Amino acid sequence: MKRMTKKAIAVLLSALMICAYMPGLAFAETESVDVDALRQAVSDAKVQMDLAENAMNDAQEAEAEAKSTLDEKNGAAKEADGKATAAEKNAASLESTRDEAFQAAKDAAEQEYEDAKAALSAAEKALKDAQADYSTKSTALETALADKASLQSEIETLTSEKAQLQEQVDSLPAEIEAAQTTLNQAQAQWEQDQADAAAALESAQAAYDAAGYTFINNKIDALGSEFFNLDEMTEICKSYSDATFSSPVTFNGKTISSLADAAKDASFKEFLQSNCSKENLLLSMDMIDRSNEIREAEGKSTMEVSYQLMGVAMMSNTFTLYSRGHILFDKNGKDSEGYANTDSFWAIGPAKTGNENLYYCTGKIMNANQPYIGWYDEEKAEFQKVVDSGQFPGLTMQTSTREVWAKYTSDISDAGFGIIGHYLTLKNEEYTTTGAAVTYNSGTVPTSWRGRATQSFNDDEQNSITVSQCRNEINAAFAEVEEALTEAQARKEALKVKPESVTSAETALKEKQDQLAAAKAGVAEKQGQITEKNSELEDLKTEIEKKTAAKETAADLVTEKETAKGEAETLCQEKEAANTKAQALDTSDSSTYKDYPDLVTAAENARVARGDAEDARTDADNAKTNAETAKTAYDAKHSDYLTKKTAYETACEVYQDAVDTLTEATDVKNAKISVSAQTYSGKRLMPAPKVVLNGKTLVKDEDYTVRYANNVNAGTASVTIIGNGLYCGETVVKFTIKKASNTMMAKGLKVTVKYKKLKKKAQTVKRAKAISLSKKKGTVTYQKFSGNKKITINKKSGQITLKKGLKKGTYIVKINVTDSGTKNYNKLTKPVTVTIKVK
Repeated sequence: MKRMTKKAIAVLLSALMICAYMPGLAFAETESVDVDALRQAVSDAKVQMDLAENAMNDAQEAEAEAKSTLDEKNGAAKEADGKATAAEKNAASLESTRDEAFQAAKDAAEQEYEDAKAALSAAEKALKDAQADYSTKSTALETALADKASLQSEIETLTSEKAQLQEQVDSLPAEIEAAQTTLNQAQAQWEQDQADAAAALESAQAAYDAAGYTFINNKIDALGSEFFNLDEMTEICKSYSDATFSSPVTFNGKTISSLADAAKDASFKEFLQSNCSKENLLLSMDMIDRSNEIREAEGKSTMEVSYQLMGVAMMSNTFTLYSRGHILFDKNGKDSEGYANTDSFWAIGPAKTGNENLYYCTGKIMNANQPYIGWYDEEKAEFQKVVDSGQFPGLTMQTSTREVWAKYTSDISDAGFGIIGHYLTLKNEEYTTTGAAVTYNSGTVPTSWRGRATQSFNDDEQNSITVSQCRNEINAAFAEVEEALTEAQARKEALKVKPESVTSAETALKEKQDQLAAAKAGVAEKQGQITEKNSELEDLKTEIEKKTAAKETAADLVTEKETAKGEAETLCQEKEAANTKAQALDTSDSSTYKDYPDLVTAAENARVARGDAEDARTDADNAKTNAETAKTAYDAKHSDYLTKKTAYETACEVYQDAVDTLTEATDVKNAKISVSAQTYSGKRLMPAPKVVLNGKTLVKDEDYTVRYANNVNAGTASVTIIGNGLYCGETVVKFTIKKASNTMMAKGLKVTVKYKKLKKKAQTVKRAKAISLSKKKGTVTYQKFSGNKKITINKKSGQITLKKGLKKGTYIVKINVTDSGTKNYNKLTKPVTVTIKVK
């Protein structure tokens, strides 16, 4: 039977279903599928499959019965064939045994003859080998006697060489001792040179470390007797026990609560000197340069340097390591109106005013501008707030420092504004001279303020110099000690390398030591060689005795082998005659083997076994004919079984195709599914999918359930459709979550800039004063697209800069404010108009 393909069966099944369940009707083509009809088709196919299976099983039982009969006949035929084969094998075996016995008799006789010939040949060879061995042993004895004479000569030579090396071993220790003395002297001199270089470096380093402190003291002393150098100011401060700290500290095992305690502290001078390093002195010059830049920007005169104020700044800078605050200035530097006392460190010479600014930090001050960020930039902005507040009529940014201090300071403080004193001090028109100090102290210190900067002020123009002059004098003061320090460091570094006197002495000593070691090794080597040669000589004497005995034994063996050769010749002749008789044996002629009883018995056994084998083969041929008849009956039953098996397999395929068709019609992965796009809201978005399968719109929770993922943020979300009830399977559908609209609000403002300031330098306007910004979502950037070229805007901060020289008037600046948006909000750009009035 030709089998149908699955596709053909499915088409046939569909046609049968239509005819069976809907006779006489015609249908238009439609996307819908009758699921109930498909279920009935599965049931019908199952019935047909079961009927085919029963028929196949009946045919299989009939085949099994025929197979049992066939196996029985095949067994009988196989048994008979086995008996016949065994009888034939036995007959062949006895015939083979007979033939082998005849051949063995021939082979034995022939082998005995060959063995006799081989024995004769071996005897002849043994005689020849014995004669050759006698000759070899004679030669070996002569060679051993010659080797003995050679060894005795080598021993005499080695003994002479050993004596020469021993003379070197005896003489070299004295030479080594002399070389060691020379090396010790060279090393001692080198070590002394290193110690001298280290002492010189220590001295040069000490001079370098003290250079700045000495320089400041000398410069103050040169001003006159009424000025106070660092040592004098320290002694005076030791009497200020009433100048107490707000928070005492414990340091060096003592409680330090006043200026006097600090000045008496064992580490005070070390901390004071740290202000005087070249690095810190030059950094203080950079600070003064920065303060003069600030004064120029404020329209004030620049200040010169006072060495007295440099010393005062160093004193205050050192005290701030023990306690924050203007403790020294409060005690020594001002009267009740804020002027310098007449006996103040600040009021020396013609000076009548004085003040200071202090700066503290826990780390190292990295640049000269660092203190001025707070002193000037931040406090100026705070003062601008005070002026802009309108609470103080008559107060402007140009009001003199003295007037601010006299009229407004208390009111400003009471109004809750921040600190502005450092800023006022920096631009005070009364100050013409200044001094600065900066340092950083590592290791163990009284407080955490390791980095500190101080600037002192007064009006002593008579005893001051320019910043450039002061910087040059600082460099000059360090030049000589730096040169001496560099030379001392170079000398010490050079002496780290061994001098030639040491390396030469080491080489000479090593050569002598190597010579002695080589001589000792040579003596030991020669003695070892002599001992080895003597041992070889004794062994050789023993060997000569053995070789003499071996020569005599070889001579006796030659005589023995000559006798053995004669005996082998006689035996060979006897075996030749016996072999001639054995080669005439024949199984077909009994007269040739009648004298061999074993051969007579073997011939008779083979004849009887051959007759028995012929009878057994006849019985086996009959049994084979019976088995062939049973085989024909079995083949017919087997063919019937295969036909019914094919019918059953076809029914199985029809059933499986029906099941597959039903599954295909109810699996949701084959449905048409659509999900509408969403917009980000901050919540989980769960749009209802539309699921259509075979023309039918499925019902959520009845026909399927859903599961959502990644359905909060903008991007791609997913919903999983899971079959339910009459439907099976599951599938995943993607849907889009769009970004939400950006809600950023931006508006341009009106800004006023004073022309008087703009004439001197460029002015900046912070973004908050020019552009109102709220509800931003991402990073905001600013791009000017219209307006005067002398007005620019920072892309990142939005700060507007008006370049120096911009004329009076009103300027319109148009700016694009762009919010970059986020992963959930769109990008947004809004144009704003900023009105800037220069007056």
